[in-house]
Amino acid sequence: MTTKKDINPTLHNIGFRTGEVSNTTVIDLDLYHKGNTIPFMKYFGDTFINDFNTLTQSTPRGGLHLIFQYDITSNRLRWY
Repeated sequence: MTTKKDINPTLHNIGFRTGEVSNTTVIDLDLYHKGNTIPFMKYFGDTFINDFNTLTQSTPRGGLHLIFQYDITSNRLRWY
């Protein structure tokens, strides 16, 4: 059995179910290569981190996770 002490977040991806089942929506911004974040950044601008009142998590490679309460109207939201 894997325990919390066995998991190194720099070596392992840890996930959880998002959407209606967990009442969360997560936006994954890969800022380190700007590949799928360009439309998001153009729409919200460089100050988006200050504009959203939400939990934000830094990723090991320089990205961000923006964590929001689930909203059924955002179920099909895509920025690419």
